[in-house]
Amino acid sequence: MLLEDYKGLIYYLQNPFVEKLKFNNFIMSKEGEFHFYEVKKIFLGIYLIVILSIIIFFIYSLIKKYNKEKNDMLKLFNKGANILITIFTILLIAIYTDFSKAFVIFHKIFFNNDYWIFDEKTDPIIKVLPEEVFKLYAIIIVVLLIIFIIVYKVLYYKSKKRSITK
Repeated sequence: MLLEDYKGLIYYLQNPFVEKLKFNNFIMSKEGEFHFYEVKKIFLGIYLIVILSIIIFFIYSLIKKYNKEKNDMLKLFNKGANILITIFTILLIAIYTDFSKAFVIFHKIFFNNDYWIFDEKTDPIIKVLPEEVFKLYAIIIVVLLIIFIIVYKVLYYKSKKRSITK
């Protein structure tokens, strides 16, 4: 019952071809439905940015390879990784220190309304998606991103060291 609606929510948020969110076991207000639509736009925007970035990276790499030029993209990624580690570490500290405040600031940055403030009478889904769930999601996402960046940096420095010793 609950898992069915949760899977439906995730499917709705991640699939650009699903136009309407419908819960089988929960009522939903128009404001709640609109908030989930706004969240969906953010998810799809992130996916689009990732896909376009990958395409641009491959096109750039192919052009460099075709012109027999040195591809300095790894250096650029390393600088970006330094910035991201700083940002994600600050985020992790903010989440750990006062998640409620960070949660409110996040919503004020990404949403121009208060539809994210659910009333459990009109949007009972909030009873099973309390703030603590989002705190756990945020910690997992930020920690995984930091780990991926650290792995990238380790591989970057290993490849750099290998190219110096050759």
